[in-house]
Amino acid sequence: MKNYLGLLLTLIILLSLNTLATQYTVCSGACDFNNITTGLENVSGTNNTLVIMESGSYTISNITNFIINDSANMGGIYINEEDIAIDFGDMNLTGTGTGYGIYVDNDNITIANCNIGNYSIGIYHENSADSYLINNTISSNNWGIRLSSTNNTIIKNNVISNTAVTALQLINTAINNTFWNNQITSSTLDIDSSGIGTSNTILNSSFDETSLNFDASAKLYVKWFFNVRLNDTTSNNVVGATINISNITSDLIYSLITDGSGLTSTQEISEYVVDTTGYSYQSNFEFYAYNNSNYVNNSINITDSTTVSLTFDLE
Repeated sequence: MKNYLGLLLTLIILLSLNTLATQYTVCSGACDFNNITTGLENVSGTNNTLVIMESGSYTISNITNFIINDSANMGGIYINEEDIAIDFGDMNLTGTGTGYGIYVDNDNITIANCNIGNYSIGIYHENSADSYLINNTISSNNWGIRLSSTNNTIIKNNVISNTAVTALQLINTAINNTFWNNQITSSTLDIDSSGIGTSNTILNSSFDETSLNFDASAKLYVKWFFNVRLNDTTSNNVVGATINISNITSDLIYSLITDGSGLTSTQEISEYVVDTTGYSYQSNFEFYAYNNSNYVNNSINITDSTTVSLTFDLE
């Protein structure tokens, strides 16, 4: 009986050791691998973590499916140095329902063109700043993107879908981050801003504005792009006219000039600010256009990116 118990104990220990996560490193020096593609090919299908240790730009050289089980919450890919840009070349990074797809705890990091699915958290930025998440598809995770104590980061042209808990989470003083031209679909909660998460901006993005959660002093600014086209009743472009735009409280927010095509430059405009007290709408906006001989004004509700058309009546 003792021999059987000893064999069983030995087997359990060996199985436990085999499931422990190991960190494998990537750099040009004394690391396990000297390029990220080779590292992923060796780590794929394991319970290990690939750690990017050296600043620089990395490109995945072929489109491949990689499965990394991050049961230890260290990240399937862990970016452990500042000033790193990775173009994943539209590769698929897939987990087994736990851990983080990509974990970042440094500054000036770019993650681009990666399809991340089946993790607890798709992309997790912690104690990070001045970074970029661009053109990623993040699907079928519990949380899509989590920013914790992360500032001045741009999240652009991403699709986040089928998240079991929250698509975008901003926690622990996540400040001055911009969520730009993204799409959130089929998520239990679209945006969660918990803790002191002030001045975060949602710009030209598609999401359910009723699927939000806020606490403490968190604020979210929802903005769109706009410009103005000014012509007259004979369909001529009006050049060099002044266009003043005021918000719902009559505060002047822009004074623009039309160019040779009768267009103004493109600007951002805030539809509303939302926090624990509710929604504070800035619209309708008053557009007042004039030159030496004509003027026109119009009240416009902006709820999407748009070109506002105004016309001088010459009759």
